[in-house]
Amino acid sequence: MIRTCLLALFLAGPAAAQTDPATIDKLADQYDDFAPAVEEKPLDELVPDTGPGAEDAQATSAETNDAAPDTHATETTAAPTPPGSGQAASDPGPADIPDGWARHAAHGLTFALPPDWDANDRDEMFTATSPGFSPKDGKGLGLSVTTVPAEDFEKDFLNDDAAQRAVERSPKAPLALGGGVTFPRAVLLPEDSGQPVTMEIIHATRPQAGAGYLVISIATPDAAELERNAPLLEQILGTFRLADPAAYKAATRADDPAAANDPVTTLGGLVTIRPPEGWALTPGETEATLRTDVVYSAYVTMRRGDAARAALDLDGLLQAPPRESAGEVLGQPASVFSGVFSYPGMQSGATMQRGKVRVYLLRSCLPDGSPVVIETAAAPGWLEDNDLAPVLGAVTAHWPEGMQPCHPAVSARAQWAMDGLFAYVLPEGFKTGRSRSSFWIRTADAPYASLGIGTGDDSFPVDFRLADKNPAGNGFIAPPETHQGEIMGEPALVFTGRGRAGEASRARHVALLERCLPGGVPVVVEMTADDDWLSANGGMDKLLAQKWLDLPENAKPCDPSLVQEAMRAAGVPATGAAPQTGASQDTPTAAAGASGSRAAPPTPQPSTPQPSAWQPVGDPVTGGLNSKLAVQNGPAKATAFRLESRGYLDRITTYHWNHGRGAAPGTIALRDEDGRLYGPWPARGAAGQGGVPNAYWHVTPNIVLPAGKYTVVDSDTSTWATNAEVGDRGIFSVALRRVVRPEKAGTAGDEPDAAPPANSPEKLFWQTIADSDDPADFRAYLRAYPDGLFAPLARNRLDRLDGGDTGRRPSAAPSAYYTPARGTAERAALMDAARIPVQRAVGQPVIFVVSTLRSDGNWAYLAATPVQPDGQPLDWRSTPMARDWAADMMSDVVMVVMRRDADGWRAVEHIIGPTDVAWLGWVDEYGWPRALFTAR
Repeated sequence: MIRTCLLALFLAGPAAAQTDPATIDKLADQYDDFAPAVEEKPLDELVPDTGPGAEDAQATSAETNDAAPDTHATETTAAPTPPGSGQAASDPGPADIPDGWARHAAHGLTFALPPDWDANDRDEMFTATSPGFSPKDGKGLGLSVTTVPAEDFEKDFLNDDAAQRAVERSPKAPLALGGGVTFPRAVLLPEDSGQPVTMEIIHATRPQAGAGYLVISIATPDAAELERNAPLLEQILGTFRLADPAAYKAATRADDPAAANDPVTTLGGLVTIRPPEGWALTPGETEATLRTDVVYSAYVTMRRGDAARAALDLDGLLQAPPRESAGEVLGQPASVFSGVFSYPGMQSGATMQRGKVRVYLLRSCLPDGSPVVIETAAAPGWLEDNDLAPVLGAVTAHWPEGMQPCHPAVSARAQWAMDGLFAYVLPEGFKTGRSRSSFWIRTADAPYASLGIGTGDDSFPVDFRLADKNPAGNGFIAPPETHQGEIMGEPALVFTGRGRAGEASRARHVALLERCLPGGVPVVVEMTADDDWLSANGGMDKLLAQKWLDLPENAKPCDPSLVQEAMRAAGVPATGAAPQTGASQDTPTAAAGASGSRAAPPTPQPSTPQPSAWQPVGDPVTGGLNSKLAVQNGPAKATAFRLESRGYLDRITTYHWNHGRGAAPGTIALRDEDGRLYGPWPARGAAGQGGVPNAYWHVTPNIVLPAGKYTVVDSDTSTWATNAEVGDRGIFSVALRRVVRPEKAGTAGDEPDAAPPANSPEKLFWQTIADSDDPADFRAYLRAYPDGLFAPLARNRLDRLDGGDTGRRPSAAPSAYYTPARGTAERAALMDAARIPVQRAVGQPVIFVVSTLRSDGNWAYLAATPVQPDGQPLDWRSTPMARDWAADMMSDVVMVVMRRDADGWRAVEHIIGPTDVAWLGWVDEYGWPRALFTAR
């Protein structure tokens, strides 16, 4: 516990920025590339193609929302509140908060700090530091507020002899927090804690149920700082109050110590427990534990649901595979797994021993299919004089009606992935991996075989795409065959063929399940194997042995458009190729009528295009979908874009981050300048960053739109994301295709062979910029008309304005790339440019441990691990990515693409913590050559 508080203050706090220049130079030689003088320049970001007049567009009442932004601001108090009078000594009354101090709340406490203190409020810990805080120079104070797990606090503090001696010699009176609750105070010197700092620990005497001990700590590298700042510290601590004393006392049962042995119903109402004498109970909804006063002597833990599934993975926990037998626990038949822990972690007297463990898996599961697991463990020395049977006798079970046989994966003690969607027993010789929306199992060595499970995100069509249309170079070599089949018990449409693997090919099967996850999210299963592996194992079915899918009860038939989208991507003929899955959709008008709202105008029926006459525009029309800034809910302005020439509408996407909760998909529509409504179309959801469900809403209208201005109409503006970067409009993206003209597309001469009509928007656009010497004008034309008749002229003009073929695209020749040498001005400039977006993202200074740096003189690519300026690993828990890091949903790598222009190097794209080959997406999205990322 003590170390946890120290690390939070000295590694996560702003002191990391206090590295002197000489140390920085030394570290740059030892690690890599740090130039402290970085002048930040804004990155280029995609903005919506709103066209003229967009600033004046006003959102209708149905398209706006006044919800507060998803941001946190400290509250500055008004005049001080006088302290109460006539209170008992243990009840200080209202807090006396000095004028101008900032008020905070964390872990059930309210308090205030001087306005010049630097505060950092995270879910697991609140930290703050005084001005000039510098552990290196022995200056300043650090304060933290956190809740420490009961076992950790008791082991490292309450049961630690040195810490308790510090408590006994502490001269300070307890801190009164209101409601009669007081916390003792103790000053720990370096010889007490084993750390080179002095700390004051102010702590609860009882843990909160299901949480732990509430702890306030003040740390300083110089003990004299505590004395010099004693008046200020007492003033700060005098502002601390319990936000709800009654709730706190109920959670700790502090108002009635004798009640600790009263019966407690816990584990979601599944059991009632009266703790035996000398045993303590930590209740919870999914996990409840009884343990001895000596924390690691013996315990009984009961788990349900996902917590129970995770507890069944015993192989890494035990010294040897467990012995399995049949038994009974709490009146239920159970499978019993017995063994010895792989490490000496149980306490018997003054020694630590390898504890004996017994895990009971109930043969029947709860009505919702959740398993129940009861784990008992004890030190062998404890078992010589004690028995766990009376402890289990203190537990009364309330088994519900409707108990049912468990899922086969439970009985097989399978591991679970993807939030319970997929279960598996890992075969020998295989390894696992995952990204944000997929999970795979594949052979560790040749011959190769792989099984992957993916859920619907923006890469969904890539699973089916032909290899020659996939920048990653994988996919089907030729249009596959399709048939109805079954994958792990789920009906599916299966695509079978050959896939590319370097110069060779492999058998490749891709299955699209007939049922989708809530929100219409598709599930795809991909199997790939070498012919040698198939021959040795008798076919693909071997990959599916002891693998299970467990779709939720509310999974529904998929939208038929998913099948059509997959078949189009795979090049499968649309006529008579395979039956569609799912139920037919209601018409938009019928859907609107069912909701009781006013019937929508009939959707315009544009003519059906010939597929061969249309091609992708290139980059989609986008309004902040790849923004790097924080978002809030409720756009305040109408969200619009302008289409300069008619286009085939492939997809509309809106973004619903909604404070990390996502939103159930509704509908998306377009309204033209005359008020005519296109749609609404039912949206399907896709996971966003960090696995947020239904953060993306997608619709695939597949209609032709005439030229004009269109307003995006989202059915749930209250959760539609927005930020200042998009001008308080909704974040969206529109993917279009435009017609391919049969006439010749133009040459590099002064005029195209076939000019558009004189009054066409494209012609007017070109006439406006024809004499310009600003490269941005021609880039804007190419964004609007990437295949326009003047596109060759625009590209030639860009070449001349840029001084030849510099910077328009990275070189496609591997021989053009080199690694700038350390100590050169070019490498320093590249590190400066890369550091701007990385430091902005992680919120603290970094230096880079470079794994790849590649440049052709005008473009550059960096892959590196950021570390602190003192060379220590970056504490990702102190960054905005803390939750993804804790959930093992990111790596410690950053990737940055940079471009040199007239002002020097600047970052044009980056990603923090990728879990897969992120640059493959950039190759697809921007057309950058693979040589930029793979040249040797």
